[in-house]
Amino acid sequence: MISTDEIYTSATDFLTGHLQVSHDLITPDATLDSLGCDSLAAVELFLHLKGEFTVDVDEGKADPSLTLAQTVALFTQATNDTTATP
Repeated sequence: MISTDEIYTSATDFLTGHLQVSHDLITPDATLDSLGCDSLAAVELFLHLKGEFTVDVDEGKADPSLTLAQTVALFTQATNDTTATP
């Protein structure tokens, strides 16, 4: 099972490394928009997380108004759905 912390760390690493967002600006309550992500950058983040954790989250949900915590929650839920056994 993939933890929320792992997803948060991966998202933070992507934001600071690929999108050049200052680490000081990144908090769970920060919106992607407030971090300088437009809709394309939000999709890039979603694609990164989809590839990293091999989960299917519709990148149509990649909205810059989402907070980082909400984004992580989408991926946490998807990983839980994927690993759940009937």
